[in-house]
Amino acid sequence: MNVSIDTARFAFSSNAFTNHSLEYAVESIAKCGYGGIEILADAPHGNVLRENPEKISETAKLINKHKLKISNINANTAVYLAGSSAGSNCFEPSLSNLDEKVRRVRIDFTLWCIDFAVQVGAPMVSLTSGLLLDNIAKDRQISVFRQSLSEILSVAQSKKIRIGIESEPNLLIGTTQEAMEIIDHFNSPWLGLNFDVGHSVVAEENLKETISDYSSHFFNIHIEDIKNKEHFHLIPGEGDIDFKKLMDYLNDFGYNKFLTVELYTYSNIPLFAAEKAMAFFRNL
Repeated sequence: MNVSIDTARFAFSSNAFTNHSLEYAVESIAKCGYGGIEILADAPHGNVLRENPEKISETAKLINKHKLKISNINANTAVYLAGSSAGSNCFEPSLSNLDEKVRRVRIDFTLWCIDFAVQVGAPMVSLTSGLLLDNIAKDRQISVFRQSLSEILSVAQSKKIRIGIESEPNLLIGTTQEAMEIIDHFNSPWLGLNFDVGHSVVAEENLKETISDYSSHFFNIHIEDIKNKEHFHLIPGEGDIDFKKLMDYLNDFGYNKFLTVELYTYSNIPLFAAEKAMAFFRNL
């Protein structure tokens, strides 16, 4: 088995650094040897920039200074928008919320993320659908999600920013296939997948088949380890995923974009997690 590891292709998400500033995250990620950074659009990073737009150019300069590229603007969660009312649901207000006023808040936030991506030179924005609700027909929720995406995609296309749908178990769009159904509906080169390896494993998808079938639609990959199919992001090497096989599959099917390590579960020790993940991939 031939495994090719180019550490410049690895990015690290700033959502592991939620107890620190974005500046500290940039410096730490660069120090660990990553080639890229994913910027969390949610609190406590993106909200500071949205409220203080004059800081955006400073952030872009800092990222360039450390010779990092941006893999993605992560707009998956909405704690910043919900504030103290978020509770354990970090996805509301969502793009599939049936309340138009609530949904408008998330749409406007996503449109800001597109503008932010343009300003800092990011190629894409990732987003999620919101929770799957038991008391509302799924088709109706999907229809509303499509309406939101239609407006978002129109703006994204005009500004040449890609939109990556991330599926997640227990969300309205919970599998890669469900995300692809949305993508096929729009049939736009600006809409694709923000593929999360761990989510795919938790959803009991066959990784080789999923990568074979859909890798041409991958705009970015979130990478983490998973143990016993439990949705808890682990440092690579500490769970059940065979990363040598995973890298082989990605090479075989021609994936050449960023692999973004996403370890928000290590917010108390983000630098340790970033260092250990990079050491693991260097040793593959």
